[in-house]
Amino acid sequence: MSSLSAHHIQSRILPQDLSAVDVAGIDVLVLLDGDGKRDAFENALAKAARLGPPVLAQFRLEAGTPYRLRREALLKAGASDVIQADVDISDFVTRIRGLCLLNQAPRILVVDDDEGIARWATDELATAGFEARAVHTLAQARAAFEGGPVDALVVDRQLPDGDGLSFIQQLRSLNIYTPALLYTAMDTTSDRVDGLDRGGADDYLCKPVHADELRARVRVLLRPRQTDDLLIFGPLELSRRNRLVRWRGDRIDMRPRETDLLIYLAERAGLWIPQQMLLLDVWEKIHMEAGANPISATKHRLRVGLRDFLEARGETLPECIETLGNSYRFVAEPLLQLRDAAA
Repeated sequence: MSSLSAHHIQSRILPQDLSAVDVAGIDVLVLLDGDGKRDAFENALAKAARLGPPVLAQFRLEAGTPYRLRREALLKAGASDVIQADVDISDFVTRIRGLCLLNQAPRILVVDDDEGIARWATDELATAGFEARAVHTLAQARAAFEGGPVDALVVDRQLPDGDGLSFIQQLRSLNIYTPALLYTAMDTTSDRVDGLDRGGADDYLCKPVHADELRARVRVLLRPRQTDDLLIFGPLELSRRNRLVRWRGDRIDMRPRETDLLIYLAERAGLWIPQQMLLLDVWEKIHMEAGANPISATKHRLRVGLRDFLEARGETLPECIETLGNSYRFVAEPLLQLRDAAA
């Protein structure tokens, strides 16, 4: 575990008896199959899963046991993801980061020069399960945004070093479409139109406001992240439960493997996923057949199918799945740029 620190991941070893473990501040639990006793490991996994954080089960595959059956048994026992022992550290890190991405509370940045209002807003958003923090100037907002991921913005307009609207405009000019709520005392119709139209804000809320409305507005901004079933990236909608792909509400017919690959990558948007990880999780195989690359072939069919569907509607498919060597990444930004485009 010490090698995780080189990848900016903090880790600590927990006692075998998890009943008294305080999981506060723990993003992912990693359970190691030390002695290879299947039943004991699955029982320990079930207990770990009840603690709350997602569990990554690292196991040893017994000779003669199909990988798919072992993986399914561990997932059924409570694992959020699985990985074999003795894998490359980069694969281990990718799975940890993927679980953090899937399970992390939405991160909200509040920008307001009134420290009392900013504190109230972050406290109220925290009660709704958001990870909220506050800054008080445009300079601080830019630094905070550059310092780590932000899922939504709540921005005042009248700030000491400028108009909060200019911050949103700057992001949009860089093709950054993080959802933004303007939260301000400027309440005329022209102010609202200016903020939504010229500024590129997604919503506009006038002060003062009730806490319930603030929380509701932020939930709407984050609606793609606030559902167990749907993943929504602009006009692209993916249903985990029904394994369906839609574009502006119209269903796109795909082969099951193409749909599985698209959803798997979209769930981990922004992460480079190595080919071997896709082979294990989507194809449930340890090795590729000689001379075959089903992942590359499926990705090609997926792209062609999406492209042909959009071209029939007079639209152009943005590049949303990137390839680097033997790794693949889903990129949300090109799709989010189309969120307000007419059908």
